[in-house]
Amino acid sequence: MYNDYEIQSDWCNASEEQCGQCDGTWCEEQPKTEGICYIDVCGCPDNWLNSWCDLEEAQFESEWCQENNLRCEQCGGYWCEGEQLVEAEFDGENQNNQDQDQNNQDNQDQDQDQEEAEGEENYSESGVCYIDVCGCPSDFLNDWCDVETAQFGSSWCQANSKNCEECLGYWCEGDDLVEDEKEEEHLCYISECGCPGNFQQDWCEASYNYLPNGYCQETEGKCLECQGVWCAVANDDEQEIDEDGEDEQTIGANINLFYAGFAIVLMVLNM
Repeated sequence: MYNDYEIQSDWCNASEEQCGQCDGTWCEEQPKTEGICYIDVCGCPDNWLNSWCDLEEAQFESEWCQENNLRCEQCGGYWCEGEQLVEAEFDGENQNNQDQDQNNQDNQDQDQDQEEAEGEENYSESGVCYIDVCGCPSDFLNDWCDVETAQFGSSWCQANSKNCEECLGYWCEGDDLVEDEKEEEHLCYISECGCPGNFQQDWCEASYNYLPNGYCQETEGKCLECQGVWCAVANDDEQEIDEDGEDEQTIGANINLFYAGFAIVLMVLNM
């Protein structure tokens, strides 16, 4: 749906380049937060795509997917808002009785066929259906995924691998259900400072006062030989950059070399 200031052309709205050719200004879509993200196989409550869908089970469990419409789209869901959230009720009061009876019979036949198909699948399968954007716990595709909220809430999607596939999910079994534990990182800090978060001196800095890479950083035992302290640290691949554009490890290189010499002297004295 277009607003009053939007160029009413699908072609112009297809990309930033095509927008420019239409003499328009390309604006990034602002996320919508007033709504609920439902799984693709169900759609919105006002027009369910399958008879087994309901307000609770058809919602994505993940808070990340529920954050806004853009994330919901990344999760492969339907973003529903306003009147779309009102579940349609079919009480038959305003419908022709004959048509209603025929529809009921068709629904019964369809449900029976579906139950028979599910019965064939259920007897030999055990697993969990996870949303497409997360995959299986053994190798989650995003950092925000976890074993609880990344599961489909729908019991229909969880019934078997075939249903899970129709829900655009990942069917995970056995070792795939075991979440990969991220190995804790450690650094060997000089004994005068101790570990970050509980430094012994005011002048200690987490980015400066560890011993240089090499022998002292290989194991806890070697760290102790260097008269250091073995500290668990956050696993952060991003280096902090100072105002001049240099990373802090480069800035602290000369400082660390000094402490390396200091550690070697201590080792010689203890021999």
